[in-house]
Amino acid sequence: MPEGHADDLGREAADLYALPAEDFVAARNERAATLRSAGDRALADSVRALRKPSAAAAAVNRLVRERPEAVGELIEIGESLRRALDGLSRADLRDLNRQRQGATAALARVAGELAAAAGHPVGDAVLRQVTSTLLAAMADPAAAAEVRGGRLTTHLAHSGFGAGPAPQPAEAADLETVRREAAAARRAVRAAARELADAVAHREEATRERQELALRVAALERELQAAQELLDAAEMAEESAERRRQAAARALTRAEVDSDRARRRLEDAGKGAR
Repeated sequence: MPEGHADDLGREAADLYALPAEDFVAARNERAATLRSAGDRALADSVRALRKPSAAAAAVNRLVRERPEAVGELIEIGESLRRALDGLSRADLRDLNRQRQGATAALARVAGELAAAAGHPVGDAVLRQVTSTLLAAMADPAAAAEVRGGRLTTHLAHSGFGAGPAPQPAEAADLETVRREAAAARRAVRAAARELADAVAHREEATRERQELALRVAALERELQAAQELLDAAEMAEESAERRRQAAARALTRAEVDSDRARRRLEDAGKGAR
């Protein structure tokens, strides 16, 4: 594939995989048709061949775009843990696994919230697949590269951290360094888990506040509408009263004119009688 073609396809794919899974196929086909009409048949065929992402893949792709720092931090923690694995005991590994699962589950919840905020909520099964994908990214450099690319088409399976290459004698002799790295990695996981949990809690609180404000705004809008209706009715009543006043003023003027005429006729009649 020519380099220019690959770059163009990468840009097209980045735009398409930024969409919700439900919108992908229609947008992909429309873009392929546009490219074909423009004469770029090869790129059109490549775009048309792009696979629709699963709901979990789309949620991870969105997470990578909107929270790249959090995803990058999780992957970096995974790299540190892989380097430190040989110095961990079974108990340490179990503790580390619980912490990793807590951190990835928290970030998966963030992915679910982002999907819901975009109008495409996902269920628990999808969130489990998102968690599995994030665990795979922590455990495997190839999976991490796929996740960072933001163009997943399906979720990734997690099979645990590999043991890695056997340590060389020089490495085995420096066990204390490995243990320090392992301890640092565990602290980093705990800190990331706390940070993610705090972020989720803050997001939930912000969501509640937004919902409460939305309810207040809706109530105020209803009150405003009712007040506007009362104002409109009062203005109509005022206009009607003004019309009646004007009509009464005209009637009074006519009555005064008629009264003056009658008085003059009466006076004239009195003079004639004398």
